Amino acid sequence: VRLDIDDGGDEEAVRAAIESRLPRVSVLSTRAAMVQVDERLTYFRQLAFILGTVSLVVGFLLVTTLMTVSVNERLGEIAVLRAIGVSRGHVVQQIVIEGLAISLAGAALGLAFGLVTARWLNGILSAFPGLPASIDFFLFQPRAAWTALGLLVVAGVAAGVYPAWRGGTRAIATTLREEAIA
Repeated sequence: VRLDIDDGGDEEAVRAAIESRLPRVSVLSTRAAMVQVDERLTYFRQLAFILGTVSLVVGFLLVTTLMTVSVNERLGEIAVLRAIGVSRGHVVQQIVIEGLAISLAGAALGLAFGLVTARWLNGILSAFPGLPASIDFFLFQPRAAWTALGLLVVAGVAAGVYPAWRGGTRAIATTLREEAIA
């Protein structure tokens, strides 16, 4: 069927003209299709945001727990360092840097695992019949990766603050006495 429609550049007019001449055909403009796709993707963006937030909180709690256990095991060493003149600020700085290093190592492993998993899932989804081979379902977004890295740096520093403060503010003599008795 050939339709000669003078649209004057208005896609809505073309859509309406096609639907009026072919009542059994449902027409969707590119703009309307993109709006519908964006509406459906909103759910997945919200889900990704929630999963990312939960992952960040769990990671923060894990690093905080690791750092707290590590500092508790090294209270005697920290007290000796303080007794020989190492400043409280330097001790706190070392512990915070350790928490940051653990977070960055986790970020590197998580990025590698995520990229491998995305490639694997992309292969599975691309194999569905009727889909063009050039469709990618998972795309690496550098801006999102840098944002995640920034959040992980903040979480790593924050995770080390409490254990660092706890280790750096203990009384030297009391800690050494408790370690000698233990």
